[in-house]
Amino acid sequence: MDFKVSFWKKSFRLLMAITVALCLSPSTALATDISTNTINNTDITNAQQKFTAAGKTLTNNALINRKGNNTVFTNSKANITIINNVGAVISTDKDGTKNNAIKATSSTSTTITNSGTISSENDNAIKIDFTNSGIITNNAGGLITANDVAIYAGSSTGLTITNSGTISVASPSNTAINLINSTGATLTLKDEGIIVGKISFNSTTNSKLQLDHGFGRAYFYETSGDFTLEDLSGNKVVKGSAGSVGLGGQETVDELLGLRTYNLRSVLKRYASAPKPTDDMVWGETFGYSSKRGGTDTILKYDTYGYGMNFIHPVTSKLDLILSVERNELDFPEKHDVSRTGFIAGVNVSEFSGFGKGNWKAGGFAVAGMGWHNSKREILTNTTSSGFWMLLLIITA
Repeated sequence: MDFKVSFWKKSFRLLMAITVALCLSPSTALATDISTNTINNTDITNAQQKFTAAGKTLTNNALINRKGNNTVFTNSKANITIINNVGAVISTDKDGTKNNAIKATSSTSTTITNSGTISSENDNAIKIDFTNSGIITNNAGGLITANDVAIYAGSSTGLTITNSGTISVASPSNTAINLINSTGATLTLKDEGIIVGKISFNSTTNSKLQLDHGFGRAYFYETSGDFTLEDLSGNKVVKGSAGSVGLGGQETVDELLGLRTYNLRSVLKRYASAPKPTDDMVWGETFGYSSKRGGTDTILKYDTYGYGMNFIHPVTSKLDLILSVERNELDFPEKHDVSRTGFIAGVNVSEFSGFGKGNWKAGGFAVAGMGWHNSKREILTNTTSSGFWMLLLIITA
């Protein structure tokens, strides 16, 4: 029996065959098993990376993205390592259901190290639950971000999270890091790391929040739950939330006052040895100086420099009027600068009558002044979308 197949039917069958082949090809598979140490250098879309063997490492140098849940997934596997390098991205797109860029559950010693971007448009960038001895490290320049909770850790033991980069959520009113029903968790915020969103230690036991931003660094973090608060840099920290504002120390005030007094004494010595001006003239000079102080674990280091003008007007042979105008800059570490403009005025008595005896004579000076201080200071905080406040103060003293 003879029959004919139209050209269009042949084309349709060919198209169907190509479609089936593409659907079954590895590049578009719904999941890729990771059973050996794997280095990814090419973009992957819509393919879950699932660990099927313990003790393996996934190193990502490109894009791994999935629309849906758990872009990178490990379940009941020990000693899993996930490394997301600079410029690399592990992400999940919002599809109307809960989703996580990385999820580790019921695992032991899972290590996640991020220097690139880990992001979720919906729930969690990283979700780690029912795990023991997990480690999450976000290096400087790294970004861990999500719409709701950037890092969610539930019912885990011995989890360590260290941040030197940025961990953020869509709004500061959301929770950036949520440690819930966990034991022995340690969260360390280091260097110039940024947190946008609340920090929660709800229903945790023996947990710690450690701050290591540097001695003299000001910060304020909104927190909740029960935890031990430590500043590893030696700052005084106040629990309630977590805040520290170093004031520079009373010893700094004493040293700068001593420096101005020394400079004034030096001016009067130079004036005493200079040719005396007539009664209708004013003796004057310009000056400049710089000074550095090294720091310790309890004393802030600083650099200071200043410049100004001194004026002395003789009233009598033994009585002079003094006026000194000065501009001073004080640079503390950890993004804190103070500018001061001020003056001092008073009198100088070169010799008190009746106090001299033989080659001895007594003199002195008395001055008072006023200063205007402009302070500029960056305060790290999780209550703003930028992750910091810029505090500007103008003080008259």
